[in-house]
Amino acid sequence: KSQAWQVAASVAFFMLAGPLLVIVNKRILRDNGLQMPAFVSALGIIFTANFTRLMVALGQVQVKKSEGRMFRRLLPVGLCSAGTFMFGNMSYIYLDAGFIQMLKAGTPALLLFMLVAFKIEGISTS
Repeated sequence: KSQAWQVAASVAFFMLAGPLLVIVNKRILRDNGLQMPAFVSALGIIFTANFTRLMVALGQVQVKKSEGRMFRRLLPVGLCSAGTFMFGNMSYIYLDAGFIQMLKAGTPALLLFMLVAFKIEGISTS
């Protein structure tokens, strides 16, 4: 029963976190006039890093050590993620939150088209 409760709580938190972040970002960037999306994105990343360190310190999460070449592999991913956060937050300055969510809903289709265009995936007809 304890594990089922943890799974249900995790799913509920996950479902609430996304819409809550949309509302908070909109309030910070548009309603309060703080037009610094890179700063808001950096705060989110800093909070995530600190929370992760806290969970590791409390023994709730274990981190495996990796070889030295991982930095070269992870740097492009980190830079692209930071850009995604920043440009995503910039959109709250110029667009309505509902319209932004509609644009985000098209992401899976865009991803599929890009994967096919770069010949990473193919569309099967069967």
